[in-house]
Amino acid sequence: MDYRFLAIDCGNTRIKCTILGVDDSVRVHRVFGYEAIDPLIDWLESERVDGCAMASVHALDTRLVESIRNLLGEKFLLITPHTDLGIVIDYDAPDKLGIDRKIAAVAAGMIYPGKKSLVVDAGTAVTIDMIGENGGFRGGTISPGASLRLESLANGTHLLPNPGYSCLIESCRGNSTEECILAGALGGLLDEIVMAMLRGEKEGVQYVLICGGDGEWIYKNLRNRYGELNIEYQYMPDLIAIGMHEIYRRQS
Repeated sequence: MDYRFLAIDCGNTRIKCTILGVDDSVRVHRVFGYEAIDPLIDWLESERVDGCAMASVHALDTRLVESIRNLLGEKFLLITPHTDLGIVIDYDAPDKLGIDRKIAAVAAGMIYPGKKSLVVDAGTAVTIDMIGENGGFRGGTISPGASLRLESLANGTHLLPNPGYSCLIESCRGNSTEECILAGALGGLLDEIVMAMLRGEKEGVQYVLICGGDGEWIYKNLRNRYGELNIEYQYMPDLIAIGMHEIYRRQS
Protein backbone atom coordinates (compact mmCIF):
# COMPACT_ATOMS: atom_id res chain seq x y z
CA MET A 1 0.00 0.00 0.00
CA ASP A 2 1.37 3.43 -0.96
CA TYR A 3 2.67 5.69 1.79
CA ARG A 4 0.65 8.92 2.13
CA PHE A 5 1.62 11.89 4.31
CA LEU A 6 -0.74 14.84 4.77
CA ALA A 7 0.57 18.38 5.31
CA ILE A 8 -1.99 20.97 6.44
CA ASP A 9 -0.65 24.49 5.98
CA CYS A 10 -2.96 27.14 7.46
CA GLY A 11 -1.92 30.42 5.85
CA ASN A 12 -3.21 33.95 6.21
CA THR A 13 -6.13 33.52 3.81
CA ARG A 14 -6.60 29.79 3.10
CA ILE A 15 -5.81 26.25 4.24
CA LYS A 16 -3.60 24.25 1.87
CA CYS A 17 -3.67 20.45 2.14
CA THR A 18 -1.04 18.38 0.35
CA ILE A 19 -0.65 14.62 0.35
CA LEU A 20 2.94 13.52 -0.32
CA GLY A 21 4.46 10.15 -1.09
CA VAL A 22 7.50 8.73 0.68
CA ASP A 23 9.79 10.57 -1.77
CA ASP A 24 7.87 13.88 -1.31
CA SER A 25 6.13 13.44 -4.64
CA VAL A 26 2.74 15.16 -4.64
CA ARG A 27 -0.31 12.91 -4.73
CA VAL A 28 -3.14 15.31 -3.88
CA HIS A 29 -3.64 19.10 -3.60
CA ARG A 30 -6.69 20.65 -1.96
CA VAL A 31 -7.34 24.22 -0.83
CA PHE A 32 -10.06 25.31 1.61
CA GLY A 33 -11.20 28.68 2.88
CA TYR A 34 -11.50 29.31 6.60
CA GLU A 35 -15.27 29.38 6.17
CA ALA A 36 -15.17 25.77 4.89
CA ILE A 37 -14.04 23.84 7.98
CA ASP A 38 -16.87 21.30 7.73
CA PRO A 39 -16.04 20.35 4.10
CA LEU A 40 -12.37 20.10 5.13
CA ILE A 41 -13.16 17.73 7.99
CA ASP A 42 -15.40 15.65 5.69
CA TRP A 43 -12.56 15.44 3.16
CA LEU A 44 -10.06 14.39 5.85
CA GLU A 45 -12.38 11.60 6.96
CA SER A 46 -12.49 10.29 3.38
CA GLU A 47 -8.69 10.19 2.90
CA ARG A 48 -6.29 7.50 4.06
CA VAL A 49 -3.01 8.87 5.42
CA ASP A 50 -0.08 7.33 7.28
CA GLY A 51 0.96 10.55 8.99
CA CYS A 52 -0.08 14.16 9.24
CA ALA A 53 1.42 17.47 10.34
CA MET A 54 -0.33 20.79 10.69
CA ALA A 55 1.02 24.31 11.15
CA SER A 56 -0.72 27.66 11.19
CA VAL A 57 0.14 31.34 10.92
CA HIS A 58 -3.58 31.95 11.46
CA ALA A 59 -5.46 31.56 14.75
CA LEU A 60 -5.88 27.82 15.23
CA ASP A 61 -9.35 26.40 14.80
CA THR A 62 -9.71 24.20 17.91
CA ARG A 63 -12.47 22.11 16.36
CA LEU A 64 -10.31 21.32 13.35
CA VAL A 65 -7.31 20.36 15.49
CA GLU A 66 -9.39 18.12 17.75
CA SER A 67 -11.12 16.51 14.77
CA ILE A 68 -7.73 15.59 13.28
CA ARG A 69 -6.47 14.30 16.65
CA ASN A 70 -9.54 12.10 17.04
CA LEU A 71 -9.15 10.85 13.49
CA LEU A 72 -5.39 10.15 13.44
CA GLY A 73 -4.26 9.91 17.06
CA GLU A 74 -0.47 9.44 17.30
CA LYS A 75 -0.11 9.89 13.54
CA PHE A 76 -0.83 13.62 13.97
CA LEU A 77 1.80 16.28 14.76
CA LEU A 78 0.79 19.88 15.47
CA ILE A 79 3.82 22.08 14.72
CA THR A 80 3.82 25.10 17.03
CA PRO A 81 6.33 27.90 17.75
CA HIS A 82 7.61 25.71 20.60
CA THR A 83 8.25 22.58 18.50
CA ASP A 84 11.95 21.64 18.38
CA LEU A 85 12.80 21.68 14.68
CA GLY A 86 16.45 20.75 15.11
CA ILE A 87 17.85 23.93 13.57
CA VAL A 88 19.58 27.05 14.86
CA ILE A 89 17.38 30.14 14.63
CA ASP A 90 19.27 33.44 14.57
CA TYR A 91 16.39 35.69 15.65
CA ASP A 92 15.93 37.98 18.65
CA ALA A 93 12.75 36.16 19.72
CA PRO A 94 12.66 32.72 18.04
CA ASP A 95 9.13 32.05 19.31
CA LYS A 96 7.95 35.14 17.41
CA LEU A 97 9.36 33.98 14.08
CA GLY A 98 6.54 32.81 11.79
CA ILE A 99 6.18 29.05 11.84
CA ASP A 100 6.02 28.99 8.03
CA ARG A 101 9.44 30.64 7.82
CA LYS A 102 10.91 28.06 10.21
CA ILE A 103 9.40 25.19 8.24
CA ALA A 104 10.76 26.61 4.98
CA ALA A 105 14.23 26.79 6.56
CA VAL A 106 14.02 23.09 7.45
CA ALA A 107 12.99 22.23 3.89
CA ALA A 108 15.73 24.33 2.28
CA GLY A 109 18.38 22.80 4.56
CA MET A 110 17.21 19.32 3.60
CA ILE A 111 17.11 20.05 -0.14
CA TYR A 112 20.49 21.82 -0.21
CA PRO A 113 22.49 20.42 2.70
CA GLY A 114 25.71 22.28 3.42
CA LYS A 115 24.74 25.19 1.13
CA LYS A 116 23.49 28.70 1.75
CA SER A 117 20.12 29.44 0.19
CA LEU A 118 17.34 32.01 0.09
CA VAL A 119 13.65 31.24 0.47
CA VAL A 120 11.21 33.66 -1.17
CA ASP A 121 7.71 32.97 0.16
CA ALA A 122 5.33 35.14 -1.86
CA GLY A 123 1.87 35.32 -0.36
CA THR A 124 -0.14 38.01 1.39
CA ALA A 125 3.26 39.17 2.62
CA VAL A 126 6.58 38.42 0.93
CA THR A 127 9.35 37.04 3.10
CA ILE A 128 12.92 36.61 1.86
CA ASP A 129 14.99 34.55 4.29
CA MET A 130 18.56 33.34 4.31
CA ILE A 131 19.26 29.75 5.29
CA GLY A 132 22.80 28.92 6.42
CA GLU A 133 25.02 25.99 5.50
CA ASN A 134 23.81 24.13 8.58
CA GLY A 135 20.17 24.62 7.62
CA GLY A 136 19.67 27.30 10.26
CA PHE A 137 17.64 30.48 9.92
CA ARG A 138 19.89 33.50 9.35
CA GLY A 139 17.38 36.37 9.18
CA GLY A 140 15.36 37.93 6.41
CA THR A 141 12.89 40.56 5.29
CA ILE A 142 9.11 41.05 5.30
CA SER A 143 7.28 43.31 2.86
CA PRO A 144 3.77 43.64 1.39
CA GLY A 145 2.83 41.07 -1.22
CA ALA A 146 1.49 41.87 -4.68
CA SER A 147 -2.17 42.07 -3.63
CA LEU A 148 -1.46 44.30 -0.64
CA ARG A 149 0.58 46.69 -2.77
CA LEU A 150 -2.23 47.14 -5.26
CA GLU A 151 -4.96 47.28 -2.62
CA SER A 152 -3.12 49.90 -0.55
CA LEU A 153 -2.84 52.21 -3.57
CA ALA A 154 -6.49 51.75 -4.54
CA ASN A 155 -7.78 52.12 -0.97
CA GLY A 156 -5.47 54.97 0.03
CA THR A 157 -6.08 57.22 -2.96
CA HIS A 158 -9.13 58.71 -4.69
CA LEU A 159 -8.28 58.01 -8.32
CA LEU A 160 -5.89 55.07 -8.60
CA PRO A 161 -7.49 51.77 -9.69
CA ASN A 162 -6.48 48.23 -8.82
CA PRO A 163 -5.41 46.74 -12.17
CA GLY A 164 -4.82 43.20 -10.87
CA TYR A 165 -1.65 41.28 -11.61
CA SER A 166 -2.32 38.28 -13.83
CA CYS A 167 -0.04 39.63 -16.55
CA LEU A 168 3.71 39.72 -16.99
CA ILE A 169 5.41 43.00 -16.04
CA GLU A 170 7.13 43.89 -19.30
CA SER A 171 8.33 47.45 -18.73
CA CYS A 172 10.09 49.54 -16.09
CA ARG A 173 7.86 52.49 -17.05
CA GLY A 174 4.17 52.70 -17.90
CA ASN A 175 2.28 54.76 -20.45
CA SER A 176 -1.07 54.57 -18.67
CA THR A 177 -2.16 54.74 -15.04
CA GLU A 178 -2.60 50.98 -14.88
CA GLU A 179 0.80 50.34 -16.49
CA CYS A 180 2.47 52.82 -14.12
CA ILE A 181 1.01 51.01 -11.11
CA LEU A 182 2.14 47.64 -12.42
CA ALA A 183 5.62 48.93 -13.25
CA GLY A 184 5.96 50.67 -9.88
CA ALA A 185 4.20 48.53 -7.30
CA LEU A 186 4.83 45.12 -8.87
CA GLY A 187 8.00 45.87 -10.81
CA GLY A 188 9.37 47.24 -7.54
CA LEU A 189 8.54 43.97 -5.80
CA LEU A 190 10.43 42.01 -8.45
CA ASP A 191 13.40 44.39 -8.19
CA GLU A 192 13.35 43.95 -4.41
CA ILE A 193 13.59 40.18 -4.77
CA VAL A 194 16.41 40.37 -7.32
CA MET A 195 18.38 42.79 -5.13
CA ALA A 196 18.05 40.33 -2.24
CA MET A 197 19.29 37.57 -4.52
CA LEU A 198 22.31 39.65 -5.61
CA ARG A 199 23.16 40.56 -2.00
CA GLY A 200 22.80 36.92 -1.04
CA GLU A 201 25.15 35.90 -3.85
CA LYS A 202 27.84 38.14 -2.35
CA GLU A 203 27.36 36.29 0.95
CA GLY A 204 27.74 32.87 -0.64
CA VAL A 205 24.12 32.01 -1.44
CA GLN A 206 23.95 29.53 -4.32
CA TYR A 207 20.26 28.66 -4.54
CA VAL A 208 16.90 30.44 -4.29
CA LEU A 209 13.65 28.60 -3.62
CA ILE A 210 10.39 30.41 -4.47
CA CYS A 211 7.07 29.33 -2.98
CA GLY A 212 3.76 30.77 -1.79
CA GLY A 213 0.45 31.60 -3.43
CA ASP A 214 2.07 34.15 -5.77
CA GLY A 215 5.25 32.12 -6.18
CA GLU A 216 4.56 30.98 -9.73
CA TRP A 217 3.71 34.54 -10.81
CA ILE A 218 6.94 35.79 -9.19
CA TYR A 219 8.99 33.05 -10.84
CA LYS A 220 7.54 33.67 -14.33
CA ASN A 221 8.14 37.39 -14.04
CA LEU A 222 11.71 36.93 -12.84
CA ARG A 223 12.38 34.71 -15.86
CA ASN A 224 10.67 37.14 -18.22
CA ARG A 225 12.22 40.31 -16.77
CA TYR A 226 15.75 39.23 -15.79
CA GLY A 227 16.35 35.86 -17.49
CA GLU A 228 19.23 33.79 -16.20
CA LEU A 229 21.15 35.06 -13.17
CA ASN A 230 24.37 33.76 -11.69
CA ILE A 231 22.38 32.43 -8.77
CA GLU A 232 20.07 29.46 -9.43
CA TYR A 233 16.39 30.03 -8.65
CA GLN A 234 13.44 27.69 -8.94
CA TYR A 235 9.74 27.59 -8.15
CA MET A 236 8.88 24.95 -5.56
CA PRO A 237 5.19 25.27 -4.65
CA ASP A 238 5.25 22.43 -2.13
CA LEU A 239 8.24 23.64 -0.12
CA ILE A 240 6.26 24.09 3.12
CA ALA A 241 4.63 20.67 2.78
CA ILE A 242 8.06 19.10 2.22
CA GLY A 243 9.40 20.88 5.31
CA MET A 244 6.46 19.65 7.39
CA HIS A 245 7.12 16.11 6.20
CA GLU A 246 10.78 16.37 7.23
CA ILE A 247 9.82 17.72 10.67
CA TYR A 248 7.35 14.87 11.09
CA ARG A 249 10.09 12.37 10.26
CA ARG A 250 12.45 13.99 12.79
CA GLN A 251 9.78 13.81 15.51
CA SER A 252 8.87 10.19 14.80
